[in-house]
Amino acid sequence: MVSLDPEVATDLRDLLYMYGEHYAAGAPIQRLPHEAEMRLGTFLRDLDIALGGSGRMA
Repeated sequence: MVSLDPEVATDLRDLLYMYGEHYAAGAPIQRLPHEAEMRLGTFLRDLDIALGGSGRMA
């Protein structure tokens, strides 16, 4: 089971929203703050492992 703490949930929501808005507008996608990238990378690794992967995708 993979769980989201409030910080990671907020990071993921913000990333998905920003991606959709920027993609729809044809605008470049901005980088997230380093701390948010690290939290999301850890989440993606954990998610990959929970799905049977090696965890090396993130």
